[in-house]
Amino acid sequence: MSQYYVDKEKQPEGDVHMVHISGCVKLPPEYQREALGDFSSCEQTLTEAKQTYPKVNGCYDCSYSCHRSL
Repeated sequence: MSQYYVDKEKQPEGDVHMVHISGCVKLPPEYQREALGDFSSCEQTLTEAKQTYPKVNGCYDCSYSCHRSL
């Protein structure tokens, strides 16, 4: 299982919030991210993040398996 976070700030391309794994090089600072919890897959994480942020995407660098091109 991995600890996942969602970026509270929308990305300029597509107005989406990115989901990251703890330790990602692109993980936003603490004030700009929300902890989602521990999950065994990023797909589960996207489902959780969508409860707060309707448009989410996996980070290309750390959550590639659930990253969708915008």
